[in-house]
Amino acid sequence: MTADTSRETSLHVELVHWTGTLFPAYAAARICYSKDGYPAVTPLDTEADMGAWLRDRVLARGHWGILEHLTFTFAIRGISRACSHQLVRHRIASYAQQSQRYVDKAGFRFVVPERVRACPEALARYRDVMGTLTENYAALQALLHDADPAANAEAVNEDARFLLPNACETELVMTVNARQLLEMARQRLCSRAQWEIRALFRAIRTLVQVQVPVVFENMGAECAWGPCHEGGCALAAEYKKQPGW
Repeated sequence: MTADTSRETSLHVELVHWTGTLFPAYAAARICYSKDGYPAVTPLDTEADMGAWLRDRVLARGHWGILEHLTFTFAIRGISRACSHQLVRHRIASYAQQSQRYVDKAGFRFVVPERVRACPEALARYRDVMGTLTENYAALQALLHDADPAANAEAVNEDARFLLPNACETELVMTVNARQLLEMARQRLCSRAQWEIRALFRAIRTLVQVQVPVVFENMGAECAWGPCHEGGCALAAEYKKQPGW
């Protein structure tokens, strides 16, 4: 049996929204030292000026909590359920994920690991299994409906989904603050993290570095910030802190 290769999906990440200005973080930092409070805080002339002020007066002193006032929302698709299960373990974030109960996954799309794709025999077996699971998912839906014609689609789907593999594609929206995003990247850009979630955070890093370089220019694995706690790796030489941090 040969799986439909058009159902083999790939990662796509979109930055849907972010706070749009550094002013909330700048204002939060200024309020800490302002006798007159928020009414006395006014933006600096440019975003670059506020970014430089935050970098030199706040982040350089380790006051990372100020970055919690900047939030980012991403639309993520083309990842596996295996990857999303790792992602949602980061609890200081908000997630809305595609349901396998309310969404019929007949003909589901799936992720193929590169190691599998590189081995013709493994790839053939992998596609064969995906094809078999696809057929059996549809067959189980039909059997459950025939056994209980009064059951609605959601009731059928919630039991048929037990056949769906970790490779099954999922979609989600994630909203997270800048400080937590940096912390997530420290763990997930490490070479010891799984390849798929590393790819996800490389894509996220590219997007946020364009929007807010002063915050994310050093976004990287733990070894970008200090000693490696994972026993050392080839990435340690890649991540270097920028001057002034």
